[in-house]
Amino acid sequence: IGNNFVYNKVTNILNVSGNVKLFSSRDDVVIFSDKATYLKNDEIIFTEGNSKAVNENNIITADKFNFDKIKNILKAETNVKFEDKKEQTLIFSDKATYLKNDEIIFTEGNSKAVNENNIITADKFNFDKIKNILKAETNVKFEDKKEQTLIFSDKATYLKNDEIIFTEGETNAFSQKKYKFKSKNVTYSKKDESLKSLEKSLVEDNNGNIYNLDSFFYKVNDKILKGKNVNVFSKVNDK
Repeated sequence: IGNNFVYNKVTNILNVSGNVKLFSSRDDVVIFSDKATYLKNDEIIFTEGNSKAVNENNIITADKFNFDKIKNILKAETNVKFEDKKEQTLIFSDKATYLKNDEIIFTEGNSKAVNENNIITADKFNFDKIKNILKAETNVKFEDKKEQTLIFSDKATYLKNDEIIFTEGETNAFSQKKYKFKSKNVTYSKKDESLKSLEKSLVEDNNGNIYNLDSFFYKVNDKILKGKNVNVFSKVNDK
């Protein structure tokens, strides 16, 4: 459906413009846009301007789409927004690829995932909707709004069903403005309200005291810090 149609019988290509609406019954998806080009021989749809794809569980919006009907892969570009209605999660990025058969979403550039309690930002995401696992890479920031906890790393994996975050490599964390953590390979459990690492770590409290530990375990709500082989450097206030 659209306001204007141009069909080339030789190339089997259809160009549509103005309030475009394309329905694919096989893929159970409806696509809206300002303009669209349908390559019938290749079963590929290109859209441009105010592009929107809707199915039972998801809504994807962007400036441009490239939808391969045979492979059931949708590529979105510029101002991408992916809404998972079932999980009540929003994902934003510059580019995204949705593998509909596998229910996996790859994002690239200014990636951001938001739900009721958490915000995750990074350069790239790999979100497995079936397993409900999100992997983030490069300049990762995880924010637990409820517990006022921030975690920074280059790589992180969020197990949404278990509410656990694993980081890989150098990690900085801030908890309720009480402690600053510098460590590696940190695990944050929202259910247990705990932050821990088995790696050598440096912790600084809000009084300026510094703790060197071979490993640590921190209870967020109780504000209790435990560790192995702890060395404490106390700050002495000048009077």
